Amino acid sequence: MVGIPCRSGKLPARHQPSRGDRPRDVSPGNRRRRNRWARIDRHTLNDYLRQRGGHIGYAVLAEHRRRGYGTQILCRSIPVAQQLGIGNILISCDETNTGSRRIIESCAGQLESTLTWSDGTRILRYWIT
Repeated sequence: MVGIPCRSGKLPARHQPSRGDRPRDVSPGNRRRRNRWARIDRHTLNDYLRQRGGHIGYAVLAEHRRRGYGTQILCRSIPVAQQLGIGNILISCDETNTGSRRIIESCAGQLESTLTWSDGTRILRYWIT
């Protein structure tokens, strides 16, 4: 896990790229294809992250989706967040992101609220305790 330096006005966080094997047909310089997923653990939240982010963020490349990586990332992130002293973990996703909704709910996420942004995007806010 890589610690991200905290610059003025920034929040402390950790970033963990995947350590998955690189497919044989991908050149070594193509970083996007080398990593299947990435996770961000946010130690504290600002106003924006309280509404449209949360303590844990994750991404899985499209060609690696629907293989359980997202669920593993989130479920394994929960104890890390708890070790950082985060008791109640906030996670959010767009209402249209059914994959992320399923991941959050399978990791014991409880829907708290739905927010509508000025651009019309609806955000679902979940808590894991």
